[in-house]
Amino acid sequence: MQSKNAGRTINDIYIGNKKIIIKLSDGSRLDILPFTYTNNYLFKGKELSDEDISLLKKDDEEGKLIDAANKILAKNNVSVELMKEKLSWKCFDNEIVEKTISYLKETNLLNDYEYAKSLLNDLFAKNYGKNRIIDFLKNKKIDPEVISSITFDEDEEYNRALNIIDKLDLKFDNYNNTMKQVHIHDALVRYGYSFEVIKKMINNISYHQHDKEMEILRNEYPKTLKRYINKMTKDEAIDKTISYLLNKGFSYNDILIVKKEQQK
Repeated sequence: MQSKNAGRTINDIYIGNKKIIIKLSDGSRLDILPFTYTNNYLFKGKELSDEDISLLKKDDEEGKLIDAANKILAKNNVSVELMKEKLSWKCFDNEIVEKTISYLKETNLLNDYEYAKSLLNDLFAKNYGKNRIIDFLKNKKIDPEVISSITFDEDEEYNRALNIIDKLDLKFDNYNNTMKQVHIHDALVRYGYSFEVIKKMINNISYHQHDKEMEILRNEYPKTLKRYINKMTKDEAIDKTISYLLNKGFSYNDILIVKKEQQK
């Protein structure tokens, strides 16, 4: 550091574990971090101008921010943009924040490409689809250029969807085929899969045989009829029941078959 306007002289330097105390000739002192001390050529007898001291303080602020960043990264990795936001709450000097971010990137402590890669591994393991993955990365404030560089193979997407389709099939096991397709479709949308992948899943999934569908309908018909029978005439209750079951996705012909069975 070059001193432009010599003023105060360093009388003493006390080196501690967490801070360095610089005593100056005018009776004042500077408490700085070891980071600041090692980044500047300081020795007893050196003269410091006001500008020198101002630069030391800025270096010290950067050191404090680096320390804060290390504590954040010790808990969780974060994106460059999110780290910038966090550090901006600790220091209102944008120049110091940007300088700190540059240091963290240069030392590879911040790397959106590596961060995104680690997140992708976890998201793939959870069998998420492209749309949900992209939304997740955006919420983590990953660099848009990094996100746009990620490629998604449709065959791999399809294979990930296959990993969860049996679980969804079992989850909606008691629904009729039409409603089952609706629920599985909605679930795959929440997982983040594209229309093309969902369509393949729906077209290839093994649904109940017709006898299972009829079993569900035979259970639903009397329960539904019972809800209406005391509120209206019998014919009106039957019409209301048929309408309700149609809306639930049951076949009209199957409903009529069950209706006749129930009337015996």
